[in-house]
Amino acid sequence: MNQYIFILTFSFSLGLLFTFLVKNFSLKYHFLDYPNHRKIHLNPTPTLGGIAIFLSFNLVFWIALVWERTILLSDLRYLAGFTLGGVIIFATGIYDDLKNLRPRWKLLLQSLAVLVLILFGLRINLLYIPFFKAVSLGFFSYPVTFAWCLLIINAFNLIDGLDGLAAGLSVIASLALLGVGIFLEVKLISFISLGVIGACLGFLRYNYPPARIFMGDSGSQYLGYIFAAEGVICPIKSYTALALFIPLLALGLPIFETFFSFFRRTLNNKRFYHADKRHLFHFLLEKGLTQKLTIWIFYIISIILSLITWAILVRENKLVFSFLLSFLGILILVLAFYLFRIGMTDQAKKE
Repeated sequence: MNQYIFILTFSFSLGLLFTFLVKNFSLKYHFLDYPNHRKIHLNPTPTLGGIAIFLSFNLVFWIALVWERTILLSDLRYLAGFTLGGVIIFATGIYDDLKNLRPRWKLLLQSLAVLVLILFGLRINLLYIPFFKAVSLGFFSYPVTFAWCLLIINAFNLIDGLDGLAAGLSVIASLALLGVGIFLEVKLISFISLGVIGACLGFLRYNYPPARIFMGDSGSQYLGYIFAAEGVICPIKSYTALALFIPLLALGLPIFETFFSFFRRTLNNKRFYHADKRHLFHFLLEKGLTQKLTIWIFYIISIILSLITWAILVRENKLVFSFLLSFLGILILVLAFYLFRIGMTDQAKKE
């Protein structure tokens, strides 16, 4: 318990300190995100907040691992892959924040980071099917792991379009995964989750609307990478295929947003990687909701998904899955209605 308190408080303190320093540094040297037609903010805002998240998480995480040497020694190969891949993702995000990296090069470097994870032995070997059984993937573990990691990385990159949204969802998802780590006795997952919670809470002090700093691609991609890696590590260390389904559910909101953005852009004959101003949070803002109310709607949905996550973990039964399917069904209907409205609006503009 002392370890957990240390990781949480120290990562939170460093998150506050580094965010403050990075904000002032960005203002001094004009590393700013300037407003344009597809962005919500009205004033130039520091955009290198991902540095603060990266530094505060990694410093505390590795200090904790040195403290808990059994994890460091037993999982050194996994930790090396996790860290090296994370550095690649973080460096890619920093370059994109400063130079606006082309989508194809961004995807290539993301793929390189994921390949590092796979080469160091982090793969999804079992696929969990509710009420059926765990299916061994064999060779398909490679493409499934590759697709899973790219999905989660870009899901968090996509959801980072509103002050406090990505950081807040990261805290909520990490709380769910912390419960998974404690329940399944996977300390590595608990350490990672606590580090993310502390770092993101410290960052939120300056990112909650109205934001005084943005995490940028360096922050959103790196957080997505962490969650993707946790989803792979958890089944390996807990020896239960259900552990893969848990992170999938905890990260349900960013994943839904990613899929619907893909379909929406495809239906409108646009390339799926082209940014626009048609996300769910844009729709809510257009309806007159404030930024704070909008992000809290997303927070509440994520909290509900996290509570369902814990319920499934503690007691896997048909009632829990029925509630889950009902909730997801309602969410899909709402999103489908949103897509329909967007399509009708775009069609009216063309006419």
